[in-house]
Amino acid sequence: MSIKSKLLLAGRIAPMALSAAAALSTSAAAQDSDAISEVVVYGAKTRSAEQTNIDPRQVVLSKPDVADLATRVPGANVVSNGPVAGQVQYRGMNGPRLKVQLDNMYLNSGGPNLMDPPLHYMPEPILDQLSVVRGVAPVSAGSSIGGVVKAKTKSSRFGSGDAPELQADVSASGRSVNDSYAAGGLVGVGTSKYRFHVLGSSEGGADTQFDGGEITPTAFERHVYGAGGGIKSGVHELGFDYRHHDTDHAGNPALASDMEQTDTNIFNLTYGGVWRGTVLDAQLFYSDVKHDMNNFSQRIAPANPMMNRMPEAKAEGLGFKVNATWPLAGGELTVGVDGHYATNNVNIINPNNPLFFVRNINDAENDSTGGFVEWNGEAAGIDMLLGARYTHVDTDAGNVFAGPALPAAVQVLVARFNGIDHSKSDDNVDVVGRFAYGLTDDFDLTLGLGRKTRSPFYIERYAWLPTGASAGLADGNNYVGDPGLDPEVSYEVEAGFDWDDGDAYFTPRAFYRSVDDYIQGMPITDMTTVMVSTNGGDATPLQFTNVDAELYGVDASWGYVFSPQWHVDGIVTYVRGKRRDTRDDLYRITPLRATAALSYLGEDWSLTVEGVGVAEQEKVSSTNGESRTGGHGLLNIHGEWRVNANATLAAGIENVLDHRYTNHLAGVNRAMGSDVPVGARLPGAGLNAFIRVGFVF
Repeated sequence: MSIKSKLLLAGRIAPMALSAAAALSTSAAAQDSDAISEVVVYGAKTRSAEQTNIDPRQVVLSKPDVADLATRVPGANVVSNGPVAGQVQYRGMNGPRLKVQLDNMYLNSGGPNLMDPPLHYMPEPILDQLSVVRGVAPVSAGSSIGGVVKAKTKSSRFGSGDAPELQADVSASGRSVNDSYAAGGLVGVGTSKYRFHVLGSSEGGADTQFDGGEITPTAFERHVYGAGGGIKSGVHELGFDYRHHDTDHAGNPALASDMEQTDTNIFNLTYGGVWRGTVLDAQLFYSDVKHDMNNFSQRIAPANPMMNRMPEAKAEGLGFKVNATWPLAGGELTVGVDGHYATNNVNIINPNNPLFFVRNINDAENDSTGGFVEWNGEAAGIDMLLGARYTHVDTDAGNVFAGPALPAAVQVLVARFNGIDHSKSDDNVDVVGRFAYGLTDDFDLTLGLGRKTRSPFYIERYAWLPTGASAGLADGNNYVGDPGLDPEVSYEVEAGFDWDDGDAYFTPRAFYRSVDDYIQGMPITDMTTVMVSTNGGDATPLQFTNVDAELYGVDASWGYVFSPQWHVDGIVTYVRGKRRDTRDDLYRITPLRATAALSYLGEDWSLTVEGVGVAEQEKVSSTNGESRTGGHGLLNIHGEWRVNANATLAAGIENVLDHRYTNHLAGVNRAMGSDVPVGARLPGAGLNAFIRVGFVF
């Protein structure tokens, strides 16, 4: 189905869903009319729907990638293949397993290796808030097996009267470790009925330095511009937003190629209102990505020009959401439908040989349509969030081809792939229950239960030629997919408590996930595929396969207030991931990590000294050829001065002792010409001084 056809389909579904939701809510409202006032606005969630919100204006970000903000959340860390390619990992899951939403939109990445993961499209100067749902994610957040991360763009706001009110939220920053800069933000105007804004950002940086030289290639340049606005009439609001993203280049030393250029357009239309006591929300969004890569312009090119590669990828995505919320049984009931329809294409060429071309992915489609029901409220003194979701997923891919410069064995793989049925349908069911019970005013018990599912990523099903495209696994292996893969099914439980007596707090959680049909690369026995892969540099390729796995661990946040000026805060994260069907461990799992930060709060300034400790990681995947890493400790210092009610100045130093260390989630170097040997673990950044100025009114 073409994107145009999908747009027409979404246009038909949305009004029907709004009408159905309104009719259903009217029936429920008639049964609970005493609970409805003339104008009802809902949204205050109970303790059972826990979410950590991070305001980038109040946190000094020492890196250009906003994914790094998630390291301030228990259970979270960042998988990084490049300076602006960070993927949030939550409790051992990242990439396609984690639902990352930008302004409640799901954006499919352009690249098959996720060089442009969703948060790539949220530079710090335009980020308003990053949120991580802790524990089992609600079904209202979408089909997500690993968790939910939400990023909100800065936006204009409605004013208080008819006179236009000028608004601004801008910042500029610089970092020494890679001579990088970032500047941008939002300028807008609003009245009680209208609002409008323009936004943009410009960023750039050189190669990252460490105690030993430079990590090449890690230079980058990224620019964004856009506009948006809204109209309000009574209790109804319409909003629109458009952004264009242009990444001119970005190195990815953990991958076989670098991002040469990415052009992306994002459109978002929203509606919010109240009809007969029911809150209605609707959204329609679209994105298109043109993503060019190569292995020779930002790193030393292969000695043989015939090995030059220039992958060209394109992606389109169309999505919609319609939700209705009304009071029911002392709580809130939300019913919704949503869909996302994505198409991906990948070509590989050699600019030195016009006869070398491969259609690696041809019109790979992933069409997902679902519905959910979720109740959030209190019963018998227990805060509850109960939900169920059904999602139907159709995937397909067109026939592929390869040019005459490719070996005969490649043509065998082409014929083999084109000779099978590529279409696949999945019927996924998610069920969630979250509970919180207050034993005392300062002590709550928490429990989360869930059944979560995930359909395979298009690379996992439709990669037929063994290449390094692997959704960003960056393990150095070549991969092929399997159209017959089954969806992953996770059964999870978490338990813990929240204790906060006003001076001290402690919020530990223990969790366990048992995942059936976990998708993992396994050694290939087919000799034709091995022959082609060996010719491409990997004699031990892997094929995405369904296996069984489990993940478990403990995470917590804690803190103590010594006085109105002094306090200490910290987090602890421990995750263990392993196969259930063999004795092997899962790949790229965060090691035990802990932080402790001592802060002093003055009248208009603050200062924080932070220690970060990371343990060695010995539980590594032999299947993926993963190497062990040692532990390390870092010392960071940062502070902020509130110049006046509108302006702030923040500065700090990361890795004060210029300690050389290895970040387990950063992968291994695959680029020649770097001060890091090929095949060696990528080191962390060296001493980094940074400064940021912000202005808001």
